[in-house]
Amino acid sequence: MAQYIFVLVMVFLGAVLAELAGIEAIIGAFLSGLALNRLIPHTSPLMNRIEFVGNAIFIPFFLIGVGMLIDYKAFFKDIETIKVGAMMIVVATLSKFLAAFATQKVFKFSVDERNLIFGLSNAQAAATLAAVLVGFNIIVGTDEAGNPVRLLNESILNGTILMILVTCTIASFVAQKGARNIALQEVDTEDSETVEDKERILIPVSNQETTEELVNLGLLIKSKKNTSGLYALSVVNNNDENDLPIKNARKILEQAVMTAAASDNKLKELLRYDLNIVNGINSVVKEHAITDLILGLHVKKEFQIPF
Repeated sequence: MAQYIFVLVMVFLGAVLAELAGIEAIIGAFLSGLALNRLIPHTSPLMNRIEFVGNAIFIPFFLIGVGMLIDYKAFFKDIETIKVGAMMIVVATLSKFLAAFATQKVFKFSVDERNLIFGLSNAQAAATLAAVLVGFNIIVGTDEAGNPVRLLNESILNGTILMILVTCTIASFVAQKGARNIALQEVDTEDSETVEDKERILIPVSNQETTEELVNLGLLIKSKKNTSGLYALSVVNNNDENDLPIKNARKILEQAVMTAAASDNKLKELLRYDLNIVNGINSVVKEHAITDLILGLHVKKEFQIPF
């Protein structure tokens, strides 16, 4: 939570400093996010929270605010809006297709790969809308009637909305078709199956204070293709007749599963009864063909490297 609050403060601070410097606030927020993006792991719970709040709150409010500025009657009364929108659609779509076509020829990609590149790059949304909105808010003077003259008029703003609608629709269908054809034509799946079958990461957990850090470390080092090879293990002495260790073990495993789920990853929990922790870990390593083991070092233990 503290890390998320820090990110929000930095973004808002960047927006405020941009306004003080005479620049649009959205540009300062964008640059702050660009700088922080490299420091936040994409599979971390922090990134999951940022994306959730952004997609659920910030982006909808931004789109609603822009939508309220648009006069939908202009699409039926003013032919200028249709002309501007059509020109923007043709230029944006044609330029993206030519770029994808040139990339295909240079790197010798297939037609489906070209379509995938074109579909993923053709959609015009946040950046385009933000740039047009900034130009719409800039007043460069007044006309003879005393009305404000904007850098980008309402026709361009309405045409941008029309362009976003068309380009996003085209991009969705083209990218979906290209990705489906590439998936169907993929004949060599041995690498992905081998990674998923061979890479199995075991994380023995016994302390609530270090469980989240150990799981996050496992999520960072695992392969992107590994979707079902992450295990959390808690070993309970089978000679212990007290129910408290079992309850604590299940609580720690539940915390590990929730930590992994926060970043859209699946973690399998293992509760094992054995004579001691070492035997329990060794047995699980052999039973599940574990390839990687992540162990937490106790704070009171010293770590020595033999020379």
